[in-house]
Amino acid sequence: MTLDLARPEGQDALRRLVATADFFLESETPGSLAALGLGYAELQKLTPRLIHVSITPFGSTGPKAAWQESDLILWAAGGPLHPSRDGSRPPLRISLP
Repeated sequence: MTLDLARPEGQDALRRLVATADFFLESETPGSLAALGLGYAELQKLTPRLIHVSITPFGSTGPKAAWQESDLILWAAGGPLHPSRDGSRPPLRISLP
């Protein structure tokens, strides 16, 4: 199922689904659902037992919360890219032979 949350019909459909849900998993940029009236506070009113899981690359608060992610950025931030560093050129993707 695909919902266009930029449209009122998509927002209403999400609210109907959440009203009967136990879990809600989302991976939007922090604050983007709240700006549409679909943040945790609003959804929890529909379903008080709702468990809301937000998956973000750098957390939902703090100086890096709105940073965009890519596999290269996450590898660099998390450490796996370090062994393949070479100060004379840009970092390369991690790959296996």
